[in-house]
Amino acid sequence: MTAEDVHKFLQMVIQQGNKKEDALKIMADWAGAYDGKVLQVETDGKFYYVIITGKGAKVKEGEYPSPDIIFRAPSDLLMQIFTGRADPLEAIKKWEMVVVGNGHEMVPMNQLIMNVMMGM
Repeated sequence: MTAEDVHKFLQMVIQQGNKKEDALKIMADWAGAYDGKVLQVETDGKFYYVIITGKGAKVKEGEYPSPDIIFRAPSDLLMQIFTGRADPLEAIKKWEMVVVGNGHEMVPMNQLIMNVMMGM
């Protein structure tokens, strides 16, 4: 797996999520009263971020100035975590993945990914 694979996976999840009513509800509940939530992914020297709003989401390339949460990990591990083949808490305990910011933002991200993946 490469950083580009992570980027493509995030794009697929967001593209499919923006088409599903139940995924859009997850996003709206997640954003809540805020204008949106931003998740930064740093992998293999590449930077991507996901902007979640009450009306949908989008994936961008680059660094966001102040994301709500940052995931730092090798692309192989991120893909395993995103697809449910690795436990994120174990990866954090072993320092294989570093999470900076609001760690609880992992929960709705996981719900969104699972909602999209189960619907495919």
